[in-house]
Amino acid sequence: MSRRPRTSQRQVPVAASEATGHPVSEHLIRIVLADDHAKFRSTLRAQLQQEADFTVVAEASSPDEAIDVVVAERPHVMLLDVAMAGGRGIEVLERLRPLALGVRVLMLTTGLSRPELVRALQLGAYGVVLKETSEALLFKSIRRVRAGEFWIGRDMVADLVHALSASDGRSKPPPLLHAPRPFALTPRELEIVGAVASGYTNRQMAEKFGVAEDTVKHHLTSIFDKTGVGNRLELALFAIHHRLAPLD
Repeated sequence: MSRRPRTSQRQVPVAASEATGHPVSEHLIRIVLADDHAKFRSTLRAQLQQEADFTVVAEASSPDEAIDVVVAERPHVMLLDVAMAGGRGIEVLERLRPLALGVRVLMLTTGLSRPELVRALQLGAYGVVLKETSEALLFKSIRRVRAGEFWIGRDMVADLVHALSASDGRSKPPPLLHAPRPFALTPRELEIVGAVASGYTNRQMAEKFGVAEDTVKHHLTSIFDKTGVGNRLELALFAIHHRLAPLD
């Protein structure tokens, strides 16, 4: 991550730790670093520790260590190298998902294929950041992910949109996995979610479902309100993340 000039740090409310008496922020974001390159971890840790609201609670150099430290430390965010241990970063997501530990995973990569990007989101990743991104954007992505938002770098948005719109069977939205009424969505709203994730336009959805475009817009407004997303791309990410509209 490239360095930027340091300015005065943002002040964060603190409280005294009962165990040590040292100041401890009430808003610290607890972070785990999972990467098999010790020098990269060391550099990244030093950068993160400059921020008043970040604390690196553990490091891992293998998928097994990554699982162990997440179980032990219960971090808010894990920065996970996709290429760790010969490309086994995705395996960490696969193993973490059933544990439901609440950690939000931000994938670090030098490059990710479209299928890998979609797969990572399907397995619960909250975002992807290129390793060469600036410190400022990395820090922003961590805070956004901690807040429950998704983060996809600008360089990857086009690939994601292409992957979503290139799925086969455009006349039929992908199947929905979750049982009844996830997020209080109606059956028709679930169909709309699936269609958005398949790359349908409002006009195409209106033709598919035999309704007016204004009706589609009304459904989208309701869906945005229920899921908390703000636009169609966020809805597609949300659908993949929650396996509402899996891509084959």
